[in-house]
Amino acid sequence: MERGRRVRAIGWLALLGVAGCGGAAGSAREPPTEPVGRAAPSARVTTGDDEREEARADAPPIVPAHGPLSEDDLHRGVIARLGDAPFAACTVEPLPPALRRRVRSGDDVASLRAHVSMDVPDDAITTARVEGREGVVYRSAALDPRSEVGDLGYRVRLRDATTGAEEDLALGLTALRPLVLVHNPMVPLVEGGAVQIEAELRAMDDASIDFRPLDATSTTRDGRERLVRCRLEDLRRDQDRDGLTDVAEQRLLTDAWDPDTDGDGTRDGDDVSPLGSAAPASDADAVWLAAAREIARDEDGLHVVVRSGARLDLGAREEGGARVLVLREDELAAYQRRYGLRAPVVIAVRMRGRDRAEVTVDRVWSQSVLDARRDASGVWSLVAR
Repeated sequence: MERGRRVRAIGWLALLGVAGCGGAAGSAREPPTEPVGRAAPSARVTTGDDEREEARADAPPIVPAHGPLSEDDLHRGVIARLGDAPFAACTVEPLPPALRRRVRSGDDVASLRAHVSMDVPDDAITTARVEGREGVVYRSAALDPRSEVGDLGYRVRLRDATTGAEEDLALGLTALRPLVLVHNPMVPLVEGGAVQIEAELRAMDDASIDFRPLDATSTTRDGRERLVRCRLEDLRRDQDRDGLTDVAEQRLLTDAWDPDTDGDGTRDGDDVSPLGSAAPASDADAVWLAAAREIARDEDGLHVVVRSGARLDLGAREEGGARVLVLREDELAAYQRRYGLRAPVVIAVRMRGRDRAEVTVDRVWSQSVLDARRDASGVWSLVAR
């Protein structure tokens, strides 16, 4: 799907600015003291193993199988989960003096690849070989929408050097919200059952974002090094065994105790849009659904789409395909208060007869217009103008 002309989208800024500035941006303006979790709930400093175990002991049972949820039930669930205290798999603490670098310089990807034999993504931050295991920490759009804001999430990929078995886990941390992970060869990547990496406070100031070219974007820094530690046990945790870790479920606003949050028959880990269970109720719905599926096939990562109507069932996710997080406007505002400003996608459909429609896909910083046509079998197809 081609992207068209660049737009300023002033109307969206009213919504996005209020939502973003009320949360992460407000915290970013003041350099936080330790712990830094308040500025970004997903990076919140935890209070110890005893409290973790106590919280698990009080957790409700896994939700039994159920049918498709109504839009009202889905909405109530999303708002309730956004109001819950976030689960943080990582702690943040001052970097011990013994681990501080003598020379502060970043390694390029070619140098990082030379340290390990495993595949290293282009967005790699650090690589290491530790105790028969190789690893890479890298930036990813899997749980954070890819946009000109550039605040992608962090993941770790670990490989057993003996068996070749790999696992790829979300850390639940997003660049610039409020930390940026950095390469430090002095810090063992895996130690004591935890992934660890150096971080710097570099919090995005959402008030400086207007979705033009981002030369005006500003960040808050304080120059103090941190050590981020993420327990592998917590990173792997998948309480409802649906193929999504609890860290991932939190970012996708799904229920970590329900393997099929929307009840559409596809488990959350395999669902393109695990909050969508409705069938199209009109031709305009069918065209919208075709456009949303095209977006999911077009690029990897996560796309946040705003829709006022019922959330439609986009079906099972293709191998390596994207996910579509469909939110109502009040949900988007709460989502941004927790995770920071995001550039949502808006799909507008205008019917031009029984078998034709015009589709506008507005990504805030760009816009594309497509023609939709229905064939004799009733299938809608989209063609870029």
